[in-house]
Amino acid sequence: MKKLLVLSALLGLLALPAFTADVTFGGDLTYGFISDFSQNGRDENATIDMKGSVDDYNSVAISLKGIGETLGTEKAVITTDVGAWLGLPVGVKLQWGFDDPDWNWFGDISVFEKESMSAASMAEYWGLDLYITAGMLEIELAGDPESGNLLAGLAVKEPIEGLNAELYWWQGDTAPNVWDQSQIHFGAGYGGAFGDFDLEVGANFMYNMDDVTVPAEDAWAYGLAVTGAFSMIYGEVALTGNETDALNRVYVYATVAPIDLLKVFVDAELSLADGTEAFQGMEFGLEFETGGTWWAIGYQINNEAFENLNSPTADAVTLPDGGLFAYWDINY
Repeated sequence: MKKLLVLSALLGLLALPAFTADVTFGGDLTYGFISDFSQNGRDENATIDMKGSVDDYNSVAISLKGIGETLGTEKAVITTDVGAWLGLPVGVKLQWGFDDPDWNWFGDISVFEKESMSAASMAEYWGLDLYITAGMLEIELAGDPESGNLLAGLAVKEPIEGLNAELYWWQGDTAPNVWDQSQIHFGAGYGGAFGDFDLEVGANFMYNMDDVTVPAEDAWAYGLAVTGAFSMIYGEVALTGNETDALNRVYVYATVAPIDLLKVFVDAELSLADGTEAFQGMEFGLEFETGGTWWAIGYQINNEAFENLNSPTADAVTLPDGGLFAYWDINY
């Protein structure tokens, strides 16, 4: 039934352009697999991202992710620009549906997209988000009626060109009927060009306001990412840590594009935590463009704790030694 509802929603969204000329429609499709060519050593995933603008005030977005035979909803929302609709002097938007709060500078900057690495994230939920903007300030209020989780945040957008900062408070029942928890999250990001060199820095910090012992959680955690691009070379270094291991994981990523349509990439995960192996895993390969489609082929080397970075999907249980992977990505 869940898959049927999801597919019905997809078909409805795909049909929007047929009913009105005002609708704009676009999105992103990806599919990939990884295999070590053994009988059970194969995994795959696919994503479908779609966005549609219904009119001047309403837009919809749906994101699905499938791993193996499982198809799940990551996002399904409708957003109404109430401020524009009513002609208000400030921006007011309402977002209703299934999503997570759209904030996290570590996740925005880092190519690894490991938002949970800094523990500064909130899981998807069914609920209502309210966004109010005035000049450089944005206020976000989010609530989940089912669990009672609440989030309130303030963002400052570019008080200095390229600089953004966010401060959020979250209160919720993280495990129903077990304990309540409050957290403070701070995030900041900066991006700018210095001659021919482009630089981006993103960071998040999480602090637990409650002494959580069931289960035990770190009192604080952080994530930091720095990226740089010069000519045909791009690189990133990311670091995460927490109360238990102040220096926990290091992630490195680099690409070289000898021609516009071709990239050579390599990434790796290293551990600085006590009692762990320094080398966690790596990937390398080629990525090339054919029109609006990106293709990639590469190889992944796994350690038992490797948290696959760019391959379609894999883990230590399914593919303990890694394997060959390939994927394609279409923007439409």
